[in-house]
Amino acid sequence: MTSADARAEEIQVKRFNRWGDWATYHAGSYWVRGKDGRIYHLGPERDGGWEPATVLEIAPPFRLSRRIDARRIEPRGCGGEPRVCHWRLRDAVETRYELYGGPGGTITERRLAVLDERFPESPADLQLRSGRPRQLSWRQLREQTERRAHLGQPVREWELALWERAAHPVTVVPAALAGLGLILWRARRRRRLPLAGAVALGIGLSMALWAVSIIVHAASLSGGLPTWSAGLGPPLFACAVAAFTFWRA
Repeated sequence: MTSADARAEEIQVKRFNRWGDWATYHAGSYWVRGKDGRIYHLGPERDGGWEPATVLEIAPPFRLSRRIDARRIEPRGCGGEPRVCHWRLRDAVETRYELYGGPGGTITERRLAVLDERFPESPADLQLRSGRPRQLSWRQLREQTERRAHLGQPVREWELALWERAAHPVTVVPAALAGLGLILWRARRRRRLPLAGAVALGIGLSMALWAVSIIVHAASLSGGLPTWSAGLGPPLFACAVAAFTFWRA
């Protein structure tokens, strides 16, 4: 599903110049905050590695001390105590920025066909799954939420998707009770409710639930409401409708 969705949006970008969510989900590169002031900019994942890759090392308080640009970065195994992973960077350009040697410091650069480095980050720490949150399974969604929070990536949309995914089964029961309460209430007032009227009430209730879910989703995504409100909003609205209609009936 994820690859088909990405292909469809790629066609919209190249043929119709309509970007949509391409830059957000399918751009193919992303930033990852590592340990010890290290920042990664990784391209698409291919054969267990990433192409291309840039590694930035930030010295305190906030100064770029080293930069590595490589055509490809790939893991070579992890182990030891403390845990250290070996990485291989191919066609690498290493640039060091020193503070001594002149008013602006000195810059040294070297080019290597293969550069072996030891970083504390594991391949799992750098792996982020592409695609919209709603396209992922429950297990993948939880893993990606935790991984993005650990790497300093935005997680609000993923937390929102978790709450909404958990609330969908819960909403069924109060929504069914709300529909039954509406039918009983209208049937008591008119003494007879035709089939078309029952269908219209069901469609109206569905539209109201959809409107509530869209409103709380937008408010939660923008930061106006906590993420849990997007999951609890529709079932609470259905419970309120059910309680009111049964009381009136």
